[in-house]
Amino acid sequence: MKALLTAEEAKAVDAESIQKFRIPSLVLMERAALAVSDALIHEFRPDSCSRILCVCSYGNNGADGLAAARILHERGFDADVLLFGSRGKKGTEELERQREILSALAIPVLYADEMPVLAGYDIIVDAIFGIGLGRPVKEPYASLIKAINSAGARILSIDIASGVYASTGQIAGTAIRADLTVTFGYAKRGHILYPGASCTGKLITAPIGFAPEKMLAGTELWVRCPGKEELSFLPERTEDSNKGTYGRALLVAGSEAYGGAACLSASSAYRSGAGLVEVLTHKDNRLAVLNRLPEAIVSTWENEEEASGKLQASLAHASCIAAGPGLGTAQTAHRLVHECLETQLPLILDADALNCLAAEKENGLGMLAERKAVTVLTPHMGEMSRLTGLPVEELKKDSIGAAAGFARRTGTIVVLKDARTVITDGSRTYLNQTGSSGMSVGGSGDVLTGILAGLFAQKYAHGKHPDEEQSGQCAPDTLLAALGVYLHGAAGDAASAFLGGRSMLAEDIVMHLADVLK
Repeated sequence: MKALLTAEEAKAVDAESIQKFRIPSLVLMERAALAVSDALIHEFRPDSCSRILCVCSYGNNGADGLAAARILHERGFDADVLLFGSRGKKGTEELERQREILSALAIPVLYADEMPVLAGYDIIVDAIFGIGLGRPVKEPYASLIKAINSAGARILSIDIASGVYASTGQIAGTAIRADLTVTFGYAKRGHILYPGASCTGKLITAPIGFAPEKMLAGTELWVRCPGKEELSFLPERTEDSNKGTYGRALLVAGSEAYGGAACLSASSAYRSGAGLVEVLTHKDNRLAVLNRLPEAIVSTWENEEEASGKLQASLAHASCIAAGPGLGTAQTAHRLVHECLETQLPLILDADALNCLAAEKENGLGMLAERKAVTVLTPHMGEMSRLTGLPVEELKKDSIGAAAGFARRTGTIVVLKDARTVITDGSRTYLNQTGSSGMSVGGSGDVLTGILAGLFAQKYAHGKHPDEEQSGQCAPDTLLAALGVYLHGAAGDAASAFLGGRSMLAEDIVMHLADVLK
């Protein structure tokens, strides 16, 4: 599983490799420069007439740029070097060493007062700031970045596009818009989180000789990105099985006004492998659910007392519960959410279930914290804002930190939905990379709720408590939630590839789950 580092973690990996494992810093730098030159040649395919400019500052990112320029010279390319400052300015120890090597090889270095016309270059290598950037970009660097972006050249950024904060993906006022980024050892959060992801271009993560992850301190706190190789941890399926083997998902969804959400959640719960799916919904939705999904068990209610009674009867047979899609926020919905919280079944809360909790302020959050069974919350940014009282803009500045803090406070697994969805229990954290703009359509979140319900129904098919040891190779709860998000996005990607993003509907995500799972 791929790890994503903050700037501080990346610096710690570098320091640990050099100091504890005695890997010389110049060896790491040479391998980094080789990786940059290899990627430039392979991806951009320059010819003998191509003009390349390496734009460097005075830190170690700039030193990487000087070394890359030297290697490109050795390979016969016309690679100019711009060290953006005065001739007498001193840089880091590594930069001064690289500058001495260029001088010994008679490779000229240009300075700010000799600024070339950037439009004359075919390729520009951005080696300005790297991951060490900690404050907004100011002049003259802001104008330099603007000029590079406007030059019409293809741009390769070393480690991270200059102007992107490596830990959060936020923009430091302005940033390079790279076509290609070559980073070292591990990807950084800023490569994946928006808006930094839009400045990264194609990302290449090059091994350069860091100590192995298992030998580095603090790795249990790193954010990770689930991939298709982790799908082996989905609940197992055996040949000598029946519908009861794979659990019964209970969906508390749909009101008088919103019946489609129940249909989407139910169909995706079945498509993700649940043995049985029961939908508890308002009576007006009965025919819609059965027409869409004849496999579903449908229980209906007309008033609050009937809804409560039907829920209690259904709980006796359920392996897990998912509540909220299309449920509304009337008194009946509040009561159903409360009664779901009082159970010891795995519980997924989405949409209106979250809005009901948010309306109850601290009491709602207190009920979450008191639950002993696994609870998964799936808010989008607006719902998270209502739950936390923080503006969306503030949440987006550090979505990982916001989700992890809320998960710790409430004792839940938080699935914070956005262009890059965060899945965290406050300790283990995953960042999903699947999905596309075609999924920005009504009902997409209802599909995710159903997928999660289907997966948790399978894991808890035999009524095991979350604290009990699980049989087989099934993923821990937080990873299982992350795999549900991965599947949701991967199915959306498959649907987008087949239909095009503009034409997608939420039901297309459901249909393409099979493409991913098979």
